Amino acid sequence: MSGESNEEQTAYVGKVEKMDLQKFVSLDPFSETDKLLIPSLRKMQEQEIGKYLNRNSPFSGIWENIIHHEEDDLPEETKALMVEYLHPKFKKLFADLNDNPFVFFLNGHKPFKSANLQPIGISGDQLTPFLRFPSKKVRLR
Repeated sequence: MSGESNEEQTAYVGKVEKMDLQKFVSLDPFSETDKLLIPSLRKMQEQEIGKYLNRNSPFSGIWENIIHHEEDDLPEETKALMVEYLHPKFKKLFADLNDNPFVFFLNGHKPFKSANLQPIGISGDQLTPFLRFPSKKVRLR
């Protein structure tokens, strides 16, 4: 999304508009850090994910012709390929947006309006799994 920011570059003033990254976007009005985000965001669009799945799936070459219904779950192999593709991209994006004040959440059920955008923060810390096992001894048969 794009919009006019305040002088401190900490918040939007006025309305913001949703950008269509599938079309040409003039990068002139954006800062250098914002200009670097656009290619990363384009790589996470459905079309790019489809290209990756088409190249790496056992259904290579016919991936685009497979009909998938919204209520059907994707095969585990496809989910694994999507994680393989998206995880490093999200990791890089989150690191790039760590100190950026222009990160928002839009509830999926609300229309895209400035008033519906909720500011959020992103931490640069990676998640560390913590496993806890009960102290009771369990017998296996």
